[in-house]
Amino acid sequence: MTWNEVVQLFAIIHNSYSNFAADEQKIAVWQELLSDVPAELAFQNLRNHIRASQYLPTIAEIAKPPRDPTQFTDYAQLRHDTAARLEAFDQWSKAALPPGGGPGE
Repeated sequence: MTWNEVVQLFAIIHNSYSNFAADEQKIAVWQELLSDVPAELAFQNLRNHIRASQYLPTIAEIAKPPRDPTQFTDYAQLRHDTAARLEAFDQWSKAALPPGGGPGE
C-alpha cells in the first residue's frame, strides 16, 4: 500500500470507529508494514472487519491473505480417518500384553 492508500484506509477506520486517532507516525508505521499488501486486499479485509467486529482492526487483520476457496475441511474424511484410528487403537489394545505378562516372566 502507498502512503495515500493508508491515509484513505485510516479515514474509513476513523469514520467507523470514533476512538481511532491517526498521526504521521502511525501512518508511517502502517505504510511500512503494509507496503507489500495490495490495496484492494487491505480495503476488503477492512470492510469485512468492520462488518464483524466492534473493535479496531490490527495490521495483521488488514494484511491477512485471502482464504483459498479450493481449501476446505472435509469433515466426512476426518470422521472416517478418526474412526479408523480408533479401531486401530482398539486392536492394539486387545493385542497388548498385560503389565508384567511379557515373554519369560
